[in-house]
Amino acid sequence: MIQHDSGDQPLVGLRVLVVEDNFPMALLVQRALESAGAQVVGPFPSLARTFDALADNAPDCAVLDVNLDIEDVYPLADHLQSGSVPFLLASGYDDSHFPERFANCPRLEKPYDIDRLINAVRALRRSAN
Repeated sequence: MIQHDSGDQPLVGLRVLVVEDNFPMALLVQRALESAGAQVVGPFPSLARTFDALADNAPDCAVLDVNLDIEDVYPLADHLQSGSVPFLLASGYDDSHFPERFANCPRLEKPYDIDRLINAVRALRRSAN
């Protein structure tokens, strides 16, 4: 089990969608969120699989890798934004890569550590309330 500094489970009851095409990173994110008490939806490596899953149930928030192999995650981000689902964009890109409509969107710069991930998702939880 992955441990983080807070020692508690600050994300208990939170359904977090994870979209990440790098399998080791997806697994790391999933384990970290679950150790913090979240219920992980996914992780999903592509938009098609993610949209299929969203048809069944909306998450409380999402962690989105910007670059999914040959596609960007922006259509999904637009969909989540239209449904008022808070999300963060995880990327190693600089600000010039992001469309203007996501200028104020929370971001997590890759590579990131577990504590930064948990704190960023905790902030998403607060923004949803």
